[in-house]
Amino acid sequence: MNTKQLRQKILDLAIRGKLVPQDPADEPASVLLERIAAEKARLIKEGKIKADKKAKKPSASSDKSHYGELPDGWACFSISEICEPQETRRPAGEYFRYIDIDAIDNKRHSVSEPKQLLTVEAPSRVAKGVNFGETLFSMVRPYLENIAFVTEDLSDCIASTGFYVCRPKCDLIFPTYLYYFLTSQYTIDGINAYMRGDNSNTIRLRKFDTDLNAGTVCNQAKTCGTVPTEILYYKKCSSLLKSV
Repeated sequence: MNTKQLRQKILDLAIRGKLVPQDPADEPASVLLERIAAEKARLIKEGKIKADKKAKKPSASSDKSHYGELPDGWACFSISEICEPQETRRPAGEYFRYIDIDAIDNKRHSVSEPKQLLTVEAPSRVAKGVNFGETLFSMVRPYLENIAFVTEDLSDCIASTGFYVCRPKCDLIFPTYLYYFLTSQYTIDGINAYMRGDNSNTIRLRKFDTDLNAGTVCNQAKTCGTVPTEILYYKKCSSLLKSV
């Protein structure tokens, strides 16, 4: 098993709730669903968003996700339910820092080097604001896995409209858990299935609204703390086996 396969196996366990013990004392994810519904109802009432007749109803943990039965206390959400609306941001000042799709290291799932451009020369696709804790997911040729976590030093950047900027509602979803979920093979394969066809390499915004399995924020945080440790442990084990 190579490093990529190892990472995917650990992420697979993480997003199925099998990487850390489930604490029955944790607030069940059904409470998160109630908060989502209440917040959405408030925004509709205030006229800030429109009611979507085609929207999927959040499913409780008693329902099955794509992975089958979820652990007790878990639920299945959609990206639009646990993420804030994307931010529009335009360049200001003489220069600005720009994250284009080719700035992503798709093996490390990180931003390698933002470009510094003159504001007067900004292309029209410079429009997506980014902030610390968000995840950039390229809607163009998603099979290339141009996905990256926005670190604190990138918060002043502006991203290409080719990205879906996933901005987690932090009371519902732990930012690193969202990043791990979006870089899992489960998510990538699911989104690739919605490619428009041979004449287009992009996916429609609505099709990006994939399902996401999650427990409580506390459980998500514990899972995220375990993932890098598990990967490091198995890497060391693999190296030792090779040396024998």
